[in-house]
Amino acid sequence: MDYRNLIADKQYFISNSHTAGREGHDIDFFVLHHNAGVRQSTEEVGNFWEGSGTSAHYQVEADGTVGQLVHDRDTAYHAGDWNTNLRSIGIEHANITGPNADVPWDISDATIEYGGKLLGALCYGYDVGEPEWGVNVFPHSRFSATACPFQLRDRYIDTYMAWAKQMYNHLAGNAVDPVAPPSPAPLQTVTYADLREELATILHGTSDPADLNRRALALISASNWGGNNFPFDVDFAQQVVGTDVDGIWGDNSEAAHDDTVTKIQQLLNVEVDGIVGPDTTNALTRVINN
Repeated sequence: MDYRNLIADKQYFISNSHTAGREGHDIDFFVLHHNAGVRQSTEEVGNFWEGSGTSAHYQVEADGTVGQLVHDRDTAYHAGDWNTNLRSIGIEHANITGPNADVPWDISDATIEYGGKLLGALCYGYDVGEPEWGVNVFPHSRFSATACPFQLRDRYIDTYMAWAKQMYNHLAGNAVDPVAPPSPAPLQTVTYADLREELATILHGTSDPADLNRRALALISASNWGGNNFPFDVDFAQQVVGTDVDGIWGDNSEAAHDDTVTKIQQLLNVEVDGIVGPDTTNALTRVINN
């Protein structure tokens, strides 16, 4: 890839599933994704996106080849949020394993390296500053209820960002240190199945993902962040949080709700404040659906 001029190894521009232009917005940040498909090529994802109503600007293949499918100047449908799409570039990454492998949805070293280099070049090219996780680089899960980009976020982000910073500083003419990739974060010893069993107890239901998703939605919806609504009625929300079921969402229900959220945050190792927000929601979704 020509990093200085942002010319990908291959171009496979799609005709549908994107919007010309950005409604006057600048490119401010970048959103990382994974395919949730094994060793998919630029052409394969492009053919799928043509009719799916989804897309991203770039695909980083398993061997590190970078393909471009939507022009940077145009809006891809990648983040699940229109304002985010208008202001960002989406980068997809190929997986080398499927959902049932010992390391599910794993990412190759080449994809990590060349995806990171692409990110660094984009940060330099669009003058958004050195790549910083959570500042100008985000996971898809920051904007939508999804586990994406999964292992790239949970195990490999330090290595990925190191490659990004190296490329950015190379293009900027700054001193560049060789990347010494840290060991990936260890796989969790507690399985998702174990966590679902714990969630079932906290939410007064079963460990079946369909039931857990329904209960999680009731919990999230009853919060300020979720809009203080009750898609399955107040009685069900009260049963989920373990308070008296009387159809009236009052102080006791609020207290039980906050206590339930606190227990979930402690279980899922997110900031414990008893308040539902994107981090708690994303952690819940990741555990329930993986």
